[in-house]
Amino acid sequence: MTEHELQFLLRELTTSQNYDGQIVGRLDFEAREATFAPLPPAVDPDLSADLADKGIRELYAFQRACFDRACDGYNVTVVSPTASGKSLAFQLPVLDHLLKHPGATALFLYPTKALIEDQLAKLREMERCMERINTAVYDGDTEPDARRQLRKFGRLILSNPDSLHYSILPYHESWSRFMRGLAFIVVDEGHYYHGVLGSHMALLLRRLRRLANFYGAHPVFFVTSATIDEPGKFASQLTGELVHNVDSSGAPKGQQTLLLFNPKIVDKQNNIRKSVMKEALWLFQRAVQEDVRTIVFTKSRQEAELLYKYVRDAGAGKGQRLGDRVATYRAGYLPAVRRGIEHRLSSGELTGVIATNALELGIDIGHLDVSITAGYPGSVTSLFQQMGRAGRERDHSLSVFVASSNPLDQYVVQTPGFLSSGRFGTPTINPGNEYILSAHLRCAAYELPLRAAIDVEYFGPQYTPLVEQLEADGKLRARGPLVVSTETYPHRFVSLRTLSDKRYHILNQGDGQVIEEADAYKVIEEFYPGAVFLHQGDSYLVTDNDHEQQVVHAIPTTQNYYTDAIIRSDVVVQNEREHHDYGNVGLSFGKVVVSEQTVGFIKKSFHIETEVGREYIEAPEISYETMALWITVPDAMLDTLKEGGYDIAGSLHAAEHLLIALMPIVVLCDRRDLGGISTILHRDTLKPSIFVYDGHIGGVGLTESAYGRFHDVVHLALDRVTECPCKDGCPSCVYSPKCGNNNKPLDKNGARVLLGLLLDKLDTTTRGGE
Repeated sequence: MTEHELQFLLRELTTSQNYDGQIVGRLDFEAREATFAPLPPAVDPDLSADLADKGIRELYAFQRACFDRACDGYNVTVVSPTASGKSLAFQLPVLDHLLKHPGATALFLYPTKALIEDQLAKLREMERCMERINTAVYDGDTEPDARRQLRKFGRLILSNPDSLHYSILPYHESWSRFMRGLAFIVVDEGHYYHGVLGSHMALLLRRLRRLANFYGAHPVFFVTSATIDEPGKFASQLTGELVHNVDSSGAPKGQQTLLLFNPKIVDKQNNIRKSVMKEALWLFQRAVQEDVRTIVFTKSRQEAELLYKYVRDAGAGKGQRLGDRVATYRAGYLPAVRRGIEHRLSSGELTGVIATNALELGIDIGHLDVSITAGYPGSVTSLFQQMGRAGRERDHSLSVFVASSNPLDQYVVQTPGFLSSGRFGTPTINPGNEYILSAHLRCAAYELPLRAAIDVEYFGPQYTPLVEQLEADGKLRARGPLVVSTETYPHRFVSLRTLSDKRYHILNQGDGQVIEEADAYKVIEEFYPGAVFLHQGDSYLVTDNDHEQQVVHAIPTTQNYYTDAIIRSDVVVQNEREHHDYGNVGLSFGKVVVSEQTVGFIKKSFHIETEVGREYIEAPEISYETMALWITVPDAMLDTLKEGGYDIAGSLHAAEHLLIALMPIVVLCDRRDLGGISTILHRDTLKPSIFVYDGHIGGVGLTESAYGRFHDVVHLALDRVTECPCKDGCPSCVYSPKCGNNNKPLDKNGARVLLGLLLDKLDTTTRGGE
């Protein structure tokens, strides 16, 4: 987009009748010119010639630095924005090494099949190199004959974590030639691996290292990433090796403008803002109608479908046919559907796309001018990745962050320094999660007998107690100094993407076709009996769940509403691992058992998005162990609340909502990764308590990180509730859209007093008082 085109679009927006001062901030990020360095003098002639054919006769400075470090045998991580040359930074040293060492091999790991195909197409442009290096994709779609040929002759394999887990490591003897020559392992889009998936990935890479070392190989790691804090530290935790960060200086970057867009208030008394979906819809329509290629990111699959439906409905009968020019893209779609959308985008057939973070990654989807982010995506890194999908290195791109009403979004939009501070956060993973680690120990023992003296170095201090537990459970058996598996192919029980190994098919009863896939937890949250969900803009009603066959039955419906689950939670403390007293306030961290149950659902009308009814259902309860922090409130604080006329239960409940809502500012996660409860008297603490827990089995380190920075979390929560202009509470402070108790009772002002008292205790104790 040229500067003239940008200004024209801004005028169109700000002079529209729908504009009412929603742009509350503007951040301009200046363009950066490239800094170059010469090609290494000893690069293979064929590689040099292929680069010349692509117009590359010199490198960006960071690409040369990566080449030099890798050639010296160092593990390397580099962080750089989308389309800044990260791929060539690892391709160059890898291809050069493979060309010079005919027995060497390399493995490139990508998080999605779409990214694999995209990267393979770019590698094939290096025609001379590809003639000498047998390069191919190895994934679930690879034909059996091709698999056999790759095991025998493949030298550069492009794959994904799932194929490595299910198809390569369990059959490593068939890959012995490849393993012996393994010189490089590339983990692209490293920031993608956080939470559950990141914890699995860390252990998967340790299993890969373990087998490569067994065959005498000691591969060099490359980890690429979007901008994160402490990239070397994170890459080292992910790979289990010491990884050195290379500064990405020298990469070019186009000029970017980010608008902070806060939906207008439609109910001043209750501080209710216009729906983020409606505001994003208006912005998206305006851009597409001006033939400006635009991508809009939503936080969830449901929101992507809602927005697509609204776009399609808005164009119906008006001759606009917007639905023909836009598409929606998200996880859950069958692979052929996603590939078709990607092709239509890259070919220019589509003017706009509505996507979840599935399109954050560096897939080539053609030139886009505008990115719209509807709701804070969980981290500054994700926001900047989404911004990076628009513009080219010498273009001026426009990005718009549209805030929702929730406290986190309001903090971000009202604190622009948070986005321009240069702080991005570090992805949180927990390779020590005992459930995930136990699963990988079972797989590792099947691949190669465990040896305590060696394998504790790969799997850490929990190795011995977990192996002993697995032996007691009959999953492993000691045979002298070795520990072997008693199972046949335990990998089939271990899902990398979730902590559930169950995959459900969502079946359209009308034609018997599978329309989506989902894991067991997603079924509980979105596909319960009575749920109305959207698929490519069309509505479906869930009629029943067959948990034995792992099938959800649904029928097309014309209902004019969609549904949100009402989930009730309970927490039981198993053991307290850490505790600190701040005067008479107790702060603890430890293991808990969480019970969750879908007890009903809220019906929300399309377009208006207001509640039109509720239904209550009986659904199975799920229980899981996870990690949590909890705070106990002393009697003196309760007395203060009583004397002020505040509702104690409502004050605790509102404070719980605020702590959960603001915690993602401190810990890199989405609000939906956390859960919580509050109670006047908890049966384990015997005191008024607030619990916040990791919403994943075993925990992935979120509340553990927050425990160490709890002062910051309380400070943010107090600021938000103090600054919110509403009288008694609203979606921008204490209301939670997922509250299982229908946001009752809530006492905003009591929460403000309570948080102030808690912060005073934290401050006083930290300063050495009392």
